Amino acid sequence: MQFNSYSHTNVVPVGVGFGKVIQLESGYTWNAYVEAQPSVFRSGPGAPNLQIEAGIQVQFPASLTSGWKF
Repeated sequence: MQFNSYSHTNVVPVGVGFGKVIQLESGYTWNAYVEAQPSVFRSGPGAPNLQIEAGIQVQFPASLTSGWKF
């Protein structure tokens, strides 16, 4: 949801998507997804009718990240 009082643009999207999780033998986990988000409410200049979100996430194995300090 986005409610921008400066530009008076408001958007409330609802998402529907699909994805695939792949776990490799090396310990890495990959997640790829695509999601369509049509707006159920929108107002103001430039408010989108439809948004598409896509992404890839990689999870590193614990053996690789165990020594990391933050």
